[in-house]
Amino acid sequence: MRNSHLIMKMLNASYVLCKKMQDQQTNYLQDPQTYTKRLPIDYSKTIKYLGITINPRLNFNAHIATALKKAHRTTACLYPLLSQKSTLSLKNKILIYKQVITSQICYTAPILSQTSKSAITKLQRFQNKIFRRMTRPPWYVRNSQIHANLEMETIEDFISRLYDKFKARVLSHPNPLIKSTFAQKIPKHNYRTPTSLMANPPWYHPP
Repeated sequence: MRNSHLIMKMLNASYVLCKKMQDQQTNYLQDPQTYTKRLPIDYSKTIKYLGITINPRLNFNAHIATALKKAHRTTACLYPLLSQKSTLSLKNKILIYKQVITSQICYTAPILSQTSKSAITKLQRFQNKIFRRMTRPPWYVRNSQIHANLEMETIEDFISRLYDKFKARVLSHPNPLIKSTFAQKIPKHNYRTPTSLMANPPWYHPP
């Protein structure tokens, strides 16, 4: 039963990704109902698989929106602990943020490296609000200074670091097929392919 449920999830995900688009306004064609073993496969514009919300364009905007909604709910529950009036030390507040909230907004960080700059900015804005809520600095204090005082990475730096770590693990993997995903030479195109995105995210600038 568990394997059947997994197969249905995979088929549903494939149906989402292979769905034809009528135009750029995301008006989808009405295809006939698809069945497998007499079970209908419902069409959806997004599918959640292994904790990742996948949409047809594979830009992960739906995943980031879902992650932010979950993080907002979690932050509301933790507000008595994270607010400036809390008796917790700033060190403990940062620890709670790292353990609970960061794991929600930056889940699957290596995959999020394929998203656009504007999508990463949404996550960064959320983090800026949380840090300002913790510290209540004057209005003229920059967000970069708050991050430096708290010894916290920006979302871009955090995702870039995990992406580099993930890439190093792939290149050192004993399986040659897995290693070849990064070891192969990326051909030059006038457009960005999924492979080139993995090798060089659009917003990532290596040190």
